Amino acid sequence: MKLSVPGGPRRGARYTLAAMTFWQATEQILMKARRPITAAEILNRATRAGLITTAGKTPLRTLTATLYMRSKDDRRIERVFEPGPVRARRGTVRWQFREDARAGFQNESVKRVEPGRG
Repeated sequence: MKLSVPGGPRRGARYTLAAMTFWQATEQILMKARRPITAAEILNRATRAGLITTAGKTPLRTLTATLYMRSKDDRRIERVFEPGPVRARRGTVRWQFREDARAGFQNESVKRVEPGRG
């Protein structure tokens, strides 16, 4: 579905409505990736797959901020990095789903019931 945005960057510019948020696309990309990947790799894979579209100037920064904010509350995702003198060394931050979370995500449609607890 195309949407014309009046007053956008260019008069009459057209944008495609994305089916997913940055976080939803990130979940899908990280579940398929079997290794830690950078935010730039996540963004490239998501845009190539058509999961997200953006008209913003800094989509990588938006995605990175989303990853940092969500990783505080959502323990399924973890940040992997090489430590530097004060913080993570530049260019070494990668993101991944925890293995136990990956298994739970794949089996979340299966309801577990303990025997005798009906």
